[in-house]
Amino acid sequence: MLRSIILFLFALFLFEQLNAQKNKGSLKGKVVDTISHKPIQQATISVVNLIDTTLTSFTFSDKQGNFEIQNLGTGTYAAMISHQGMETIIKSFSVDD
Repeated sequence: MLRSIILFLFALFLFEQLNAQKNKGSLKGKVVDTISHKPIQQATISVVNLIDTTLTSFTFSDKQGNFEIQNLGTGTYAAMISHQGMETIIKSFSVDD
């Protein structure tokens, strides 16, 4: 029986103003198992635009569970974090001017 494991996102939302003229932001975080507290590698992190539900960008977590998505424009997004056998986490966030 598979035990239910919830992905915990440590420091999920760390936004940076990359360029004031272009209003670019980034999303950084770390994906860890809440039970074992070990990093989750190869988790899929997808960013979807909430206005039209288009996929804006995606990446995979590294061996330490870290990930970063750069060059996000001003807007409202949803971050979806998933890994086989684990619960998918969806969190909304905004990138402001």
